[in-house]
Amino acid sequence: MTHRFAPLLLIVATVAIAAPAAAATHCLDVDARRGWQYLELPDSFMIDWYFDADWTVDARSYPPVGVEGHRGADATALEPYAGFKLVRSLPFGRLLYTDGDIVADYAALDEELEAAARVGRPLDAARLGFRINDADAALADNAGKATVCFQSFD
Repeated sequence: MTHRFAPLLLIVATVAIAAPAAAATHCLDVDARRGWQYLELPDSFMIDWYFDADWTVDARSYPPVGVEGHRGADATALEPYAGFKLVRSLPFGRLLYTDGDIVADYAALDEELEAAARVGRPLDAARLGFRINDADAALADNAGKATVCFQSFD
């Protein structure tokens, strides 16, 4: 499932009038079998972003899911293995991010980007890490990937 988020167009129009700039797209494919994977983002206004996934924490037993992670019957079946979640309060398979200070899910990052867009504040240059919500020791049986993309005025 694709989650697409677009900030306020008024801010984009204001930025475009104030200073012509080229839009740039920054993407990262996040492998479900690897730990933290990083994307460098410039100090700029983020005008669009999206998160998409087709991955699973156990390719032999569970079908691929989106960025929300495993839910319903699959989440219930995985519950005995909760000790293998990187973030226990979130579902297995949820797209996680870190900015070096915190570890949260993609929805928290979306809220941060939306808040910056609402007040016309550029995102500070950032090195963001992304991964699947599964412990490092349990990554070998995972499969698939997530894609994260950000479009900015550079």
